[in-house]
Amino acid sequence: MFGGLVLVIQGKGSDDNRPADIRVTYEIGEAAFVTRKDVRFDGGEFLNRNEYHLIRSDQPKG
Repeated sequence: MFGGLVLVIQGKGSDDNRPADIRVTYEIGEAAFVTRKDVRFDGGEFLNRNEYHLIRSDQPKG
């Protein structure tokens, strides 16, 4: 990662109209933000559903 904060939120929900464990991870850094959603059906392994990366293009000077 990039030396920032990582938050992981996990709970029960539904995905694709099926019961699932849902895990959302947020990575917050000085110049980047990442959000990732993983799902797990019927006790299987977590599968990545989507992931977004936002990168700051103009770093502040200082």
